[in-house]
Amino acid sequence: GGSLGEVVRRELHSLDVSNVEPYAFMGTRYLGDPDEVEQMFLTGELVGRLRTLGVVPRIDSPVNRAPIAFVQPRATQSEASERESVSFSSSWAHPVVYGRVKVSLVEARGLTANSYTYDPLQQLLVRGSVPTVGFPVGVSESNAFAEIELEDIRVRSNTIAGTLDPYWNQNFTLFPVKEARSYITITVQHTDHPDQDPFMAEDAPVFLGRIRLGLSLSEHAVDRWYNLEGIVPGARVQGMVRVVVQYEAVNYLRVQSGRSIRVGGLHLMDEDVRNSSLRLSIRANYGNVTLPTNRRVAFLRADPLEREDVSLAATKRLPRYDFFAEPPARFGFRQGDGKSDREMVIEGQLEDLQAVISELEYDAPFFGVEDVLTLVLDDLGHTGSGGGKTGTCRVSVTVFEGTDNLPPSFRMWPEGRGLPVLPATGVSVTRVVPLGLEAAIHGLQIDDPDALDGHVRVCMVAELGLLSLRGMGPWVRGDAAERAWLEDVREA
Repeated sequence: GGSLGEVVRRELHSLDVSNVEPYAFMGTRYLGDPDEVEQMFLTGELVGRLRTLGVVPRIDSPVNRAPIAFVQPRATQSEASERESVSFSSSWAHPVVYGRVKVSLVEARGLTANSYTYDPLQQLLVRGSVPTVGFPVGVSESNAFAEIELEDIRVRSNTIAGTLDPYWNQNFTLFPVKEARSYITITVQHTDHPDQDPFMAEDAPVFLGRIRLGLSLSEHAVDRWYNLEGIVPGARVQGMVRVVVQYEAVNYLRVQSGRSIRVGGLHLMDEDVRNSSLRLSIRANYGNVTLPTNRRVAFLRADPLEREDVSLAATKRLPRYDFFAEPPARFGFRQGDGKSDREMVIEGQLEDLQAVISELEYDAPFFGVEDVLTLVLDDLGHTGSGGGKTGTCRVSVTVFEGTDNLPPSFRMWPEGRGLPVLPATGVSVTRVVPLGLEAAIHGLQIDDPDALDGHVRVCMVAELGLLSLRGMGPWVRGDAAERAWLEDVREA
């Protein structure tokens, strides 16, 4: 930031030209000696040469842009594949995203005149002002109203009679908006009967112009003047309209009390963050937020693999990593520790914070309540002027009290076809296996009517023989260490 001439002059005059002859470089590209650079700056050649090197010099200092935290409307392919990494006690859920658009129709200027005027030369009533020679000019006015359309939602403003510069100053809320990429269409029309419903009057409304606006995902309102356009390109339309549009995402989740879910679809954006740090605050009003102790979070926190689960290293089934020097943590906690926190504040670079919130879990309370999960992203004002700016994302969580947990049932089908299914858990079943041979145990069936998309755990122990889930090994007997490794690898 700053004036290009001041920067060049300050850098050149700071050199000691008595000891070394200075030269100016842009990266590894040679620009010239100080006199040449100064002459290029005065003639404007320096700006052109910088543009050829892919550099656009700034005349004014950059202004910091606010970061954005939002929920992606649909689950992506990468998020769908991440469902396999959800911990045993959690489920994966993507919030339902609806948009709430607030539109303020302020005013319009310079509209087309469409009132009827008597033309004495033609002895007719004509529309608009009539500049007939020798006669007074007709009244130049319109009775303007506006229609706002967004998807299936349509609202209409009041009619301001007798002016070409109507001032409405009306606010509208459009909800629900299903697609964030939808367009708002605002059509300004004239009616000959301002005291009646424009579409119930005898004469149809007259088109004055329209605008089409794309929705901005930023939480800040956009206040601008827009030129009216015709339906057909090149149509003769005049006037402009001032509109204030603000998009607010409404994210909705339903969670059963006492359960934990992995919240999918959370995204962070900041156009000018570069490689600076950001601060992310995550807060729940009634529930808790947790970062699971899986491999991704352990890598971001620079935890060695052995610290993740002692039983994993004890079995020696997974590779061990001996670090001569532990890598630095990719993010740090300013508040909380990631274990059932009511509020958690972390700080790190954008890509690391994005990886962290992709593992975020919400622990619902054990009672029904309307909760709110709030994410606040602060860029700390590292880039540009204007100080630190924030972006906020809120997820409304409805915690409902479900039915009592029903026990799962474990059944085994008999080997013979057509025979009835054996009763539920608690019944002994016999399978005959030849001595010293490998055999597959068919017919095992698990049923849990209220498991939904959660995980269940099955523990298998062989008192004398060996077990394998792959059919070709590794074979385990089922003691404590081997059973812990088997459960962690094959939980589903």
